[in-house]
Amino acid sequence: MLLSISLPIPNWIERARKEWFPHPSLSQLINNLREYLNSSVDYSWKDEILRYKDQVVISPTSTLKTRILDELHSSPIGRHSGFQKTYSRTCHYFFWTGMKNDIPIFVAECDVCQRNKGETIKLSGTLQPFPLPPYVLTNVSMDFIIGLPK
Repeated sequence: MLLSISLPIPNWIERARKEWFPHPSLSQLINNLREYLNSSVDYSWKDEILRYKDQVVISPTSTLKTRILDELHSSPIGRHSGFQKTYSRTCHYFFWTGMKNDIPIFVAECDVCQRNKGETIKLSGTLQPFPLPPYVLTNVSMDFIIGLPK
């Protein structure tokens, strides 16, 4: 009797794997992890995937970063939810050096987020009406309405 388990491997894993070896520090890390199995506390090489604390490592020069951030920020899963939620979602699955600098830049350059950005200034108070005059035409005034609050 023959039993086997087949798991699909996403194509982005293959792409990330191809980008690890040209990067000098990541390729050295992979070689060290292959030679000495527990040489690093945080990094691991398991199932031909480089991980940092169970997160898939992405090369700092990778083009996958934009695709990952687009999925976790701009897709229906991400809902353009801003830096903090995009960062926590990304940290859950992936790791690359400079991630905390790349995500705010990506969110700041997101066209949808910039068009739908809320006002951060304090709203002005309610308008105060003029007092009612005691007689007709005793008080005549004119308002030049400029810059009404949103």
